[in-house]
Amino acid sequence: MAVSIDLIVPGICGPFSKNTTIPDDASTQLLLTTLKHCKVTAAASSFQQQLSQCLNYPHKLPLAALSLFARSEEYAHSHVMYVDPIHLQADMDHAILFDREALQLDRSESDALVQELHTHFTQDALQIITDEAAHWYLISEQPIQIDTVPVSDVIARNVNFFLPTGEHASHWKHFLNEAQMLLHMSEVNQQRELAGKLPANSVWLWGEGSLPDTLEQRYQHFVSDSRLLAGLARLGGSEYAPLSSSDSFTLSDGDTLVCDTRCMSAACYSDVTQWREQLTRVIEETIVPVMRSAAGKAARVSLYDCAGRMYVLQKPSWFSRFMKRSLDEFIHYDD
Repeated sequence: MAVSIDLIVPGICGPFSKNTTIPDDASTQLLLTTLKHCKVTAAASSFQQQLSQCLNYPHKLPLAALSLFARSEEYAHSHVMYVDPIHLQADMDHAILFDREALQLDRSESDALVQELHTHFTQDALQIITDEAAHWYLISEQPIQIDTVPVSDVIARNVNFFLPTGEHASHWKHFLNEAQMLLHMSEVNQQRELAGKLPANSVWLWGEGSLPDTLEQRYQHFVSDSRLLAGLARLGGSEYAPLSSSDSFTLSDGDTLVCDTRCMSAACYSDVTQWREQLTRVIEETIVPVMRSAAGKAARVSLYDCAGRMYVLQKPSWFSRFMKRSLDEFIHYDD
């Protein structure tokens, strides 16, 4: 039976703002070499949607619950949501979002802010916790009945168009207002502002849900540095390996899902310099090893750019050939 490798790399082809100039260098040419030999079909336009489609999961994945489950089973029966620290920059009649990577909170700052929020919202039977990956989580014993947008889809954009909707949206908007007031008064943020750093002046709610009782999946192997993928593997009883593992791309029986998110943040901010650096690492450390492992074997490799396209490479040995083509045929730009 043929081995299948699904490679999800959000940000590898953008989207970038329309005025972004993409350099023509070794990294982009190697990317073009890969894409040139692919059959292109339509796919999901976001990382979370693409992951759900690959897993054949009919609902929104409980992203936060899965990430937390990778660490511990303590909250396996709770309702969980990311409540990630962000900075909102006021601009006329709207606010622009900068995510936790832009904030670069150190562990002591993160812990202190989380403790302040946790102490306040305990009265509402909510817990706020964090982990070493810098995510903040909200734990509730009651269902979280809202629809949210992943923070990666809102970076550097007007948040007014992406606020929670759904049955209990007004309740959670009130929660956001309270959290913003607490963060504004926090000594941690006051000290950050004095030091010329962005304050964590708000939070972003997303990834809500609870774990399903079971999760049937066709993947026997997950390879990623993402806690989300580690949680999926644990829930489904599959093998999990980090990208840095020496045997991560050694093909064996069963299908493999590989996820590398290193290009995503730079693409969201249209930071071409950082995107080039991460693209080089993704190609050298993920794409090339996958292709080498698949070469000479009856392996089907599918690359998902999370910007609307899937690239199917059925003969990975073609990867070593060089073909010129315009990068604009593959790069996605925001409307």
